[in-house]
Amino acid sequence: MNSLNVQSLSAKTLSVYPNPASDYLQITNQTVENFDFKLMNLIGEVVYEGSIRSAHEAKLDVSFFEPGVYFLGYISEEGVRHTKKILVK
Repeated sequence: MNSLNVQSLSAKTLSVYPNPASDYLQITNQTVENFDFKLMNLIGEVVYEGSIRSAHEAKLDVSFFEPGVYFLGYISEEGVRHTKKILVK
């Protein structure tokens, strides 16, 4: 039986703030992996695509986005799909 190392799994993530956002969204890669990410609206349309290198930050201007709920999706190098819910005011 394989054990799950919760600490190492939770450390492999992107930090997204502020949430809710009105002007910008800061995305911080706290891992040693590179990620491609997509920001999608509620009906699944991709409204922004980008990438972030390991231990780097990206600042995304959301001031022109329609207010509402968006989803930031990315896949880790291990093939694990992650989704974060974002609220734009």
